[in-house]
Amino acid sequence: MAFPLSDDLRERIIRFYENHDDYTQQELADEFSVSKSFIEKLLRRWRSTGSRAALPHAGGRTRTLQRHVVTVQQLIAAQPDATLAELQTHIA
Repeated sequence: MAFPLSDDLRERIIRFYENHDDYTQQELADEFSVSKSFIEKLLRRWRSTGSRAALPHAGGRTRTLQRHVVTVQQLIAAQPDATLAELQTHIA
C-alpha cells in the first residue's frame, strides 16, 4: 500500500525542477528517490492546477460485512465462543 509523500518533499521537488529545468523526469526521480510515475503525476498536477497537494484517498472496496457490524458484535457478546460457521448462520 502506497502512502502519500509529504508536502515538504513535493515542494522541494517542484522548486528543484523550477531551478533545474534541464533535468529529465527520470533524473528528478533519481535525485529524490521517488518513482518516475510520481514525478510525472506531480508535475502534471502542478502544471494544470498549480497544486502540489496529494489527491484525497479514493476510497477502495466496501467491506462485505460493514452493514452487519452491530449484529456481529451483539452475537459475539452473547456467545463469545461462537465459531465462524455459527456466526455466518446467524447473519445469513
